[in-house]
Amino acid sequence: MINWNTNFIRRLGRSGKGEYFRRSLILVLLITSVPSALIAVSNYLIGTSQIEKQVNKLHKVKIEQFSQAMNEQISQMELVLSRWSTNPMFGDRLDRIEFIEQISQTQDLMQDMLVVGGSNLLISDAQLYLSRQDAMIGSDGIHYLNDEQTTSFQAILHNDAGLLWAYGLPDFASKTSVSPVSLIFKLPWASDSPFGAFVVHLSRKELLTMLEHYVADGQGAALLTRPDGDWVAKPEDNNLAFQEQLRSEIRRHQGDRGEFSFHWEKQSFVVTYGTVSKTGWIYAIASPVTELTGPVVLTSKLILGTSMIGILVSILLGWFASNQLYRPIGNLVALFRSGREDTSVPIRREMQFIEDEWMKLSSESVSMRDRIRQSLPFLREGFFLQLVQGHLYALREQELQTRMGELGLDATNRKISLLYVQLSGLSESKRFREHDQQLVTFAAANIVGEISAARATSSHIINFQDLSVGVLLLYPGDADSEDIRNELFVWSHEMAITLSNVLGLQATVVLGKLTLQVGQIPEMLEQARQTAKFRDVQENNQVIDMEEVTLSSRPAVPFPFNVEKELLQVMRLGMEEEAYVLLDRFVEEVEAAAEWDLAVRQSLLQLVYGMRHMFIETGFQQHPLLSDSHLIEELFAVNESALLKKMVKARIMAPYLEQFQVLQSGRMRQIIEQVIRLMEERYCEDLSLDECARAVASNPYTLSRSFKQVTGYNFVDYLTRLRIGKAKELLLTTGLKVNEIAEQVGYQHSYFNKIFKGSEGITPTQFRNQYKS
Repeated sequence: MINWNTNFIRRLGRSGKGEYFRRSLILVLLITSVPSALIAVSNYLIGTSQIEKQVNKLHKVKIEQFSQAMNEQISQMELVLSRWSTNPMFGDRLDRIEFIEQISQTQDLMQDMLVVGGSNLLISDAQLYLSRQDAMIGSDGIHYLNDEQTTSFQAILHNDAGLLWAYGLPDFASKTSVSPVSLIFKLPWASDSPFGAFVVHLSRKELLTMLEHYVADGQGAALLTRPDGDWVAKPEDNNLAFQEQLRSEIRRHQGDRGEFSFHWEKQSFVVTYGTVSKTGWIYAIASPVTELTGPVVLTSKLILGTSMIGILVSILLGWFASNQLYRPIGNLVALFRSGREDTSVPIRREMQFIEDEWMKLSSESVSMRDRIRQSLPFLREGFFLQLVQGHLYALREQELQTRMGELGLDATNRKISLLYVQLSGLSESKRFREHDQQLVTFAAANIVGEISAARATSSHIINFQDLSVGVLLLYPGDADSEDIRNELFVWSHEMAITLSNVLGLQATVVLGKLTLQVGQIPEMLEQARQTAKFRDVQENNQVIDMEEVTLSSRPAVPFPFNVEKELLQVMRLGMEEEAYVLLDRFVEEVEAAAEWDLAVRQSLLQLVYGMRHMFIETGFQQHPLLSDSHLIEELFAVNESALLKKMVKARIMAPYLEQFQVLQSGRMRQIIEQVIRLMEERYCEDLSLDECARAVASNPYTLSRSFKQVTGYNFVDYLTRLRIGKAKELLLTTGLKVNEIAEQVGYQHSYFNKIFKGSEGITPTQFRNQYKS
């Protein structure tokens, strides 16, 4: 039925008409049939659920009744055994009874076991176990135990409890010879060393009869298991497979009590289980619910079938009604589809199509305006970048003003001013790193933008991404130029101070000239950049007015040639620390004499050319300054003297000094070895560092530093240790006087005693006496 319904709906979709209206109509008709289907489903779910709940409730009552009945039976057996245990006949003397000699007493015991066995229907047989005799006395006579049986009973008697349950004990009166469950009552009660025990075997048949008593109309099953899951009373063979599977399910669920559903041979059972308190046995009842829920299922199927018929009728009615109601919808769809190429493709959901087309038409204009408004900042940014970089030089003034008007800036009859903001000091900043240049520029552009928005009615920020920001300002054409410049001057000071405080960098603001021509903006920007190079190196924040600065009037700055000469000399000698100190001194002298940052950078670039000439003279052709053609361009592109100084130190001086040390380390070790041999040969002479340096063709400074690095001692200390060592050798191996030894190692007598005692802690004479004795 469902497949036929699906195929029918598909045929409706291929009819050439849309489905939206038909589905809407069919949905209305389906609403009349869905409640009956819901009633059928809810009737089934609620009915079966309630039946299962009632069955579980009844099971719990039966489990409680069974537990109570079983507890009463056990309590009765305990009472009977307790009374018999107080009988003098079952006292300690039984431990010494002789069955043959005391035949009368033995017969009385057999008669008593018969009475105990008949005291309760659950008891199949009662016996008396005597430990010393290894025998069981029952109503049918005396039975002697074998070793295995004796071991089992002895283990039971050693249990701490006075009353306990045992399983699988021998039952001599039973046909099976094994009792499923037995109640053990030790004699004496709860004694650590009992002489025997009452052994009461429960009847399997009576236990099964008692279980079946609680099964309704013989349907389902009831079972009784031990706490470990084994059988207390194993059922009959004809129902054993079912109950074995049910027992496994109960063990899997675990717990003292519970309930669950169980399926067996296409039947569903409701299973409830609980615990018999006195024994810990698990009692379970399983009742079939298939027959109980049968009428409910049948009723639900009938209601559901009726609902399906109603659904089919609703579909047919919807089909016929839609043929009449579809005409106005079809005309409206045709109107919206007019002028399209894909008119042959059927529209399946007409109302959705009409709504989508309407929303599309109404939102296109809004979307277009939003896109233009969102892209306007990017278009404006691109226009001004092209403008300041000179890419729009071919456009006439009127065309440039028109472009600006389209981008939201009316430049017609307006006075235009340009502010150029330059940040410096990034290389010395503790807040930012050198590669944060774009991040810092972005932050500066935001700060400048906020200040501009608060002060100017029409402005635009240009982010150059190189620690510089441009601000274009538009003023009315009739505004007073002097007032504008005064306002911009105050505003520029505020901007410089704010940038310095927030970013922790030096800020220079160049105040451009006023113009009425948009086409002059690129020239104004280039002039502002050149003017920014003349910032005062001693000032952190400054404003430079282009109208007050003449770019051609550059003051001559004295170049520190002496410092340059010293710096190049120590670099030739590989003196790293001294070279960096002299570089700092070079910059300090230039900054002290120069007023502009540009002069400092020019002096540093002149110093770089001096280093380049020195590299050529020394044959250091592998240096980046000689091998990398882009390095000079990078140095010229730096617009900050502090950063240029850092690049000179890191990119020019450091590679040379590191390579110098690598080349000199092997050669200097050989030179130091020559000096040590010379000192060992001439230690007795007045040998100096300068003399040794001349002997090995080196300079005293380099030799002294290298000697310390190789030996760990400076030159004088090493010579002293060598002379003292020779003196100690002469003191111990010769009979020369101390003054004679002093002359042989190159010392005067009085100075020798002082030097020796400072080195060894004792005088030469004390040393000789101490070690010769």
